[in-house]
Amino acid sequence: MKRIFNSWRILTDIPVSKIMITTIKKLNENDTVDKAIKTMTKHSIGGLLILQNNGYPAGIVTEGDIMRLVIAKGKDPCKVIIKEIMSKNLMTIAPNISIGKASSIMDKHHIGKLPVVKKGKMVGYITKADILKATNQIYMQNRRLVLSLILNVVLTIIIVVLLAQVTK
Repeated sequence: MKRIFNSWRILTDIPVSKIMITTIKKLNENDTVDKAIKTMTKHSIGGLLILQNNGYPAGIVTEGDIMRLVIAKGKDPCKVIIKEIMSKNLMTIAPNISIGKASSIMDKHHIGKLPVVKKGKMVGYITKADILKATNQIYMQNRRLVLSLILNVVLTIIIVVLLAQVTK
């Protein structure tokens, strides 16, 4: 397991830039839903960010959007364009926002992906799964650190006791 954090920082203080996804699978809002389906299938992802020409997020389209707004209504995915079904007016966060704050925003607004924007351009995104994975990695690291600390304390006590017996 890769060690991602080298200090005793509080979990929720870690900035999203440390764990965000920077390889962004994106489409144009004028692409078809069929192209979105093929892209999501190819990359095994549940949603795509749609960017404006200037690099700012214009919207997001998810598997749920496609199922609810295209398939369930009997529409042809080859004839429906993404901007007709994508969620618009996305919430965004800055790279220095903590994962604790990002998690709170996602929970409060019932969203699974948050675009990370710096100077008006998307530099990545974070998902609930990313936060869960980072939390698990940090937990495992901290668990090993605590076990190591306990072992060191026990060994120190044993050495002190042995030294006390030798000096008697």
